[in-house]
Amino acid sequence: MKISAPHFWRYLTGDAIEYARLIVDRCRERQPPMSPTEAQVNAVETAADKLAVNYKRELGNEYSDDLTDFDMERDSLVVGIRTIAEGQIHSFNTPVATAASLVLEAIDQVGSRIARLPYEIETTAIVSLINRIDNTPALTAAMATLNLTEWVPRLRTANDRFHKLYSTRTGNITDNDYTPTMVLRKNLLVALRDLFSHLNAHYTLTNDPNLLAIITDINSLTARFNLLVNKRLPGEKTDAEGGEGTK
Repeated sequence: MKISAPHFWRYLTGDAIEYARLIVDRCRERQPPMSPTEAQVNAVETAADKLAVNYKRELGNEYSDDLTDFDMERDSLVVGIRTIAEGQIHSFNTPVATAASLVLEAIDQVGSRIARLPYEIETTAIVSLINRIDNTPALTAAMATLNLTEWVPRLRTANDRFHKLYSTRTGNITDNDYTPTMVLRKNLLVALRDLFSHLNAHYTLTNDPNLLAIITDINSLTARFNLLVNKRLPGEKTDAEGGEGTK
C-alpha cells in the first residue's frame, strides 16, 4: 500500500494546516519508538505551524476585509460568465450552443474553478482568460453571441482593483519576519511529500504494521479532504498547490 496524493492545490489554507496537523497527530500516535520518520514528522509540524502564524497575520491585516469584498466581486463575474455559458450549452440554436462551448472551453483551459483558486493564482488565471478572449476572434464572437461582451471590461477592472489592493496589503505586512504564504505552502507541501516518501519506503522495506496503520490513516484523511474540496461549489475558494492567499 502506498500513500495517495492530496489535492493540495485545492485546499484552503485552513484546510492545508488542519490536514498537516492531523497527519502529524496520526504519526505520533502510531509510530514506534525511535521512528525512522520522526525527522520528517517534525518537519511537517514546523511547516504547518509557520503557515498557521502567517495565516492569522494576514487575516488580521487592515486591508483583508476590503480584499475579500474585491475578490468576491471578481468571483461573481467569473461564475456569472460560466453560469450563462453552461445555461446555453444545450441550446437548440446551434450558433449559441457552439458559442457556449467555446467560452466554457476557454475557462477550462485556464482553470475550471477559477474562483476557487488562491488570490494571486486567480489573478493570473483571469488575466490569461481575458487575453484569450481579446486575442481569439472566434472567442470574442462567442462572447458577443452570448451577450457577454460587456462582462469582459468589468472583469478586467475588478481583477486589477483586487491585484492593486493585494499588493498594498502584502507591502503593509512585509518585514524581516514575514514570508509570503505562497512560500510557506510550498514548504509544507515539500515536507508532506518527503514524509510520504519516507513512510512508503520504510514500509516497503520492513512491512511494519505500525507504518501500515499510519499509511492507512493518512489515506483516509486524504480521501476525506479531497472529497471536501471536490464537493465545494465553483464559487467557493481554494488554494492551489503552492498558492498564496488566505482563502
